Amino acid sequence: MKYSELKNEAIKRMQILKLEDKIIQDFKDKNILYISNLGRTLEVADDEQIQFVKDIEQTKNILVYHLIHRTTQYQDTTYYLFVDNNKKEWKAEKKDLENQFTLALCYTKVKSFNEIGMWIKDGKVTDIT
Repeated sequence: MKYSELKNEAIKRMQILKLEDKIIQDFKDKNILYISNLGRTLEVADDEQIQFVKDIEQTKNILVYHLIHRTTQYQDTTYYLFVDNNKKEWKAEKKDLENQFTLALCYTKVKSFNEIGMWIKDGKVTDIT
């Protein structure tokens, strides 16, 4: 499927979600990807995040159009809103978006301490449970 078709579909989805005009326009005109930080700010994705998105897009054959980031005491989670090549599902997916529901890719970094068991032999850790 052509990139332009995916991008047009992504823009329609952004409009359904009623994202800020700047987010939609920057994506449309300049391919700028924004991150909504829940309860806080809106920011432009940095180079590391962009590279991660490009890797996801290539691997999954999708187009990511917006990121949502949520931070809690124990983890950071980023949700990747996307359009895939399954055009047959687009109508139903847009209907879900109208109801504030969507499928998203999710990546979590855990920030917690856990107890572990470990075995040491000859001064080296040999196993962890």
